[in-house]
Amino acid sequence: MSVAFSHNGRTIASGSDDLTVRIWNIVTGECLQVLSGHRGVIPSLAFSSPENILASASHDETIKLWDILTGKCLRTLRSPKLYEKMNIRAISGVTEAQKMTLKALGAVTEVLL
Repeated sequence: MSVAFSHNGRTIASGSDDLTVRIWNIVTGECLQVLSGHRGVIPSLAFSSPENILASASHDETIKLWDILTGKCLRTLRSPKLYEKMNIRAISGVTEAQKMTLKALGAVTEVLL
């Protein structure tokens, strides 16, 4: 689905529809790391400088920052959904189908404390 070259040209990362990112040594062809954690395909990758940090963007609506030396996810970034946590418990004037759509977009029907 995606490929990114490191700035030094010795390492590449590949994002796959198997929900993993793989880090490769270009010279030897060896897979150095398999990074798992996304719940959707990974169509975009970018190396930072210094090159040990990789960003991966997924159809699961997250961006993960990885330490490619350890294989650890350093941080997961996610933008809130438009209606996330909007309380629609006492909403009126909308159909059940519209309520279901709002729930799918992140709205809730329980009392939030």
